[in-house]
Amino acid sequence: MIKSLYNALSKLELEYHELGEIINETIVLTAKSLDAEGISEVIRINELAGKFNLITKWDGQNIQIKKQSQTF
Repeated sequence: MIKSLYNALSKLELEYHELGEIINETIVLTAKSLDAEGISEVIRINELAGKFNLITKWDGQNIQIKKQSQTF
C-alpha cells in the first residue's frame, strides 16, 4: 500500500510539498513553502492516504504517512 500511494503522490503536481523517499515503510513529504494555502494540499494528501488505509501525521510543515498499525 505504501508503494501504491507513493506512486499516486508522484503523479500529483505538488505545489507546497516535496515528495521524499520511503524510509522504514514511511512516506515523508517536506514542506517547500509555509503558505497558508498549503493546507488544502495537506487535506488532499490526507484524503488520498485514507483511500489506501494509511494514516497521516502533519506537524504544520512536513507530512509523514504510515500504515495504521505503526506508531509515529
